[in-house]
Amino acid sequence: MLDDLVDHNQGKVLRAFQSVGLSEGHFAGTSGYGFHDDGRQALDDAVALIFGAEAGLVRWQIVSGTHAIAALLQGNLRPGDRLVCGSGAPYDTLKPVLFQSP
Repeated sequence: MLDDLVDHNQGKVLRAFQSVGLSEGHFAGTSGYGFHDDGRQALDDAVALIFGAEAGLVRWQIVSGTHAIAALLQGNLRPGDRLVCGSGAPYDTLKPVLFQSP
């Protein structure tokens, strides 16, 4: 059963890589600010396909789960928006992100 799941997920990743044309050359280093970085865009597109998302974001600069959640919230919430925590209080490291002063 576990082997079937592994095979399914590996196939999903390989199909996504093929669909966006991701190849070894896309993983070569780049210089500059990353504008028009085909490798970065292809990897983002592949991740979106793998997870069935509208868009994907893969960056080595995201260093923790809290950092990823903070980026997500700051990218999607606007000043004055209200965020409801439906499962209880947020954990300690996320509180400064949620309750920061404008």
